[in-house]
Amino acid sequence: MKLSVTILLGLLLFACSTSLLSNNALAKNKSATLKDTLFLERSICDNFYRDSFYHFYHAVYVETNRNSEYYNQLADFSFTDSENLDEYNKGFKRKGIRLSKINTTDLPTEWVPLYQYKNKYYVYSPSEPGNLNRRILNDSLLICWYLDGPYPYALSSVKKIADTIYSITTKELFINTDVFAKPEILNIYIIDKKNKIAVWEYKSKKDQNYFYRLFVAKENITSFDMVVNYCVTDKQMEFNFDEPDFAALLKKKQLNNR
Repeated sequence: MKLSVTILLGLLLFACSTSLLSNNALAKNKSATLKDTLFLERSICDNFYRDSFYHFYHAVYVETNRNSEYYNQLADFSFTDSENLDEYNKGFKRKGIRLSKINTTDLPTEWVPLYQYKNKYYVYSPSEPGNLNRRILNDSLLICWYLDGPYPYALSSVKKIADTIYSITTKELFINTDVFAKPEILNIYIIDKKNKIAVWEYKSKKDQNYFYRLFVAKENITSFDMVVNYCVTDKQMEFNFDEPDFAALLKKKQLNNR
């Protein structure tokens, strides 16, 4: 009897399960409705501790509803009271910097990262909103969203090299450090004109290595399903997508353009 009570108390104190579910799994999403959902990861943990109930729910799932709030959030590039360029604009005035207006030709202005998983493209709603990693390319600035908010690089030049190839140079005006790769040299290759998918190839002038990212124009995000990293309580680690074969993507683009 004593052993049974001990086991029961143990089960009450810690009932936690983690599972990888396959297609058409049935689970509860944020809106508390049940529907067929493709889960990539899922963790549920219900605990009793000192007469208090603790519920933990974390799920990484594929969102196919294009009217979902997550698509609206991803497409919202508006600045907020906490995330804006106000301090940088003050810095421009203080340093006497006058930004030049440059023709960005037919390049889209707002860009969202595109990810690859099991040979399929997805847009992504991260656990940490600071990891949205969006980009704005207007007539004077390349604005990169980092964990601490948007950061501006001044445009020096924008050239259209070919029908789907663009060469851009930027200036670093505030942080004189080589700690992270600065997009001082940026080449944009449109690899899918219909869906406006592009490979961004960039490096700093002192760096010999190029860095690559996949982006899609904001107006085309609904062309793709979305991976949502959702948690009821604390923020979780971001989902590990597959690394695209950028060399193959660029080679395929060259072959298609011959």
